[in-house]
Amino acid sequence: MTSSREDLILRYGGPAPRYTSYPTANHFGPVGPADVRDALGGASRELKVYVHTPFCQKLCWYCGCNTVIRRDTRIGAEHVDRVLAELDLLAPHLPADARMRRLDLGGGTPNFLETDALVRLVRGLEAVLPPAATGPEYASELDPRTVTDAHLDTFLELGFRRFSLGVQTLEPVVQEAVNRPMPRERVGEITHILRRGGARSVNFDLMVGLPHQTRETLDRTLDTVLGVQPDRLAVFQYAHIPSLRPAQKHLERAGLPGPMERDTLMRHAVERLTSAGYCRIGFDHFAVPSDPLAVAAREGRLGRDFQGFTTDAHLDLLALGPSAIGHIDGLFTQNDRDPGRWADSIARATLPVVRGWRLTDEDRRTGRFIHDLMCCGSARWEDGGIAGDAREQAVAALEPMVHDGLVRIDDTGIAVQPAGVDFVRQVAAVFDRYLAQPALHASVA
Repeated sequence: MTSSREDLILRYGGPAPRYTSYPTANHFGPVGPADVRDALGGASRELKVYVHTPFCQKLCWYCGCNTVIRRDTRIGAEHVDRVLAELDLLAPHLPADARMRRLDLGGGTPNFLETDALVRLVRGLEAVLPPAATGPEYASELDPRTVTDAHLDTFLELGFRRFSLGVQTLEPVVQEAVNRPMPRERVGEITHILRRGGARSVNFDLMVGLPHQTRETLDRTLDTVLGVQPDRLAVFQYAHIPSLRPAQKHLERAGLPGPMERDTLMRHAVERLTSAGYCRIGFDHFAVPSDPLAVAAREGRLGRDFQGFTTDAHLDLLALGPSAIGHIDGLFTQNDRDPGRWADSIARATLPVVRGWRLTDEDRRTGRFIHDLMCCGSARWEDGGIAGDAREQAVAALEPMVHDGLVRIDDTGIAVQPAGVDFVRQVAAVFDRYLAQPALHASVA
């Protein structure tokens, strides 16, 4: 007998890692400047660069990011000084002909930086890492509440062509409950300016599972979003972890949808977006069929890194700023999360990295297996080096999912079925040997 949706959610719907890396960042251990310098000797000649600006002017109650609330945007100039000083510490150890293939600005709020600081940041990065000769891509997150038209013009003049707007919700009663008010029409105005200026891809981040979200309130947000027609969307289910993010306790006063309600909202969003012509990418991304992300998914080239699903996960990632996570020649690195300690390290001419992980051969094989599950929906035992007792244990753990039609297993490997896409993280967790109890219900990472 086929299990009901409620049974599936109760059985398999527990929290699980998002697998933007393997091992996941909560398992990282001590890593120091010498480890980073050694790894840079084997770095790829073309690099991705990620810059984390932790500052926001106002805290959204749902936020799980590493943010610092500041109202005075002039401190952004000092932040740029420190980021460029951090790059100067790394520069002597980079390959002589290193180039920047991709630049991602994230946060916090990248447009917290005033326009002159933003120009100085990008030009300073380019002075050390010139843009790649072909195909450089500059992308930035934007807070549509605070980004100005002058910001948008500056981003475009600097060569940014891909943008991600933190929309989350456009319903006033939900915005009030999460402390994120924003005029409904602003996202359309911003998208129009960006496209007029040459932007090739505009993404909207949406969130389900917030207070006062119902099918009707979600539909009103989706109606506006589909009217604007962004090129990509990421639809995240809200993760309630007030023990780690105390501000989230504010949401409890307004009431939060339960697991079944949240699942219903997510499935409704999937139905509306796919009916509107968007391709579902992985478990929570969507793109128009012509978007490079959708093309990569169709051609089996989809990747996954700390920015989510991507088309260039094969490149090494140089990370700058507090809490930023990089990946250089098989070494994961994470800077000090505290902006003060991060700045103090740079003032002492010491790289601010404090955590990370050196991949073993087994890590690489398991990581490839999990990557293939997340990005392709299938994986081969041979590629993951999964054999003998390990394979038998995995097959036994997944037997309930096989029975429920969520996965298919044969002698070559495992394939996630259409009904199992929503549970692919739980499937991947079975193969994660660093989880305390590698089973279908895994801890968040």
